[in-house]
Amino acid sequence: MIGTQKTGRLPGIVIARTAGKPLTLTIEGQPGVLAVLAADGSIVALGDDVARVLATVCVNFYRAMLKGEGHVRVWGEPIAGGVLISGVVHEGASVTIAGEPGSFAVLNESGEVVAAGSDVAAEVRSVAVNSYRDMLIAKGLLRVIQPPSLSRTLGGQSERGGAA
Repeated sequence: MIGTQKTGRLPGIVIARTAGKPLTLTIEGQPGVLAVLAADGSIVALGDDVARVLATVCVNFYRAMLKGEGHVRVWGEPIAGGVLISGVVHEGASVTIAGEPGSFAVLNESGEVVAAGSDVAAEVRSVAVNSYRDMLIAKGLLRVIQPPSLSRTLGGQSERGGAA
């Protein structure tokens, strides 16, 4: 998990995130949504809660890895319907529904499953971790403003002629 995480596992689907903001998801330019599917393919949960909890779990198990605790399972807050999302850095994210295994899916505007399975969770993990890493190395939300006193300093000399 060192370095920029691979993305692009889901052709035609774009998942994006800015650190501290919700995931956005498009399918061929049209809005899409993340969902949790039961073993029989029924939709148990979908929308912002699934996206938020899944991205949070992914960032938190990445943080655990940075602290040398990558072996620890991280749990997200419960979602209605008995949905629990958890993850370990070396296993990725997983979901259970009332204790039974489920899977993650991408749905289009009509509610049809466009992609499902471990690649969906892996893509969200990569996007969430990349946005968190960008924030840590100041590529993301940070705005750098040079103080006025430094902007007048040229080559160690101030505009007034004295040493800076």
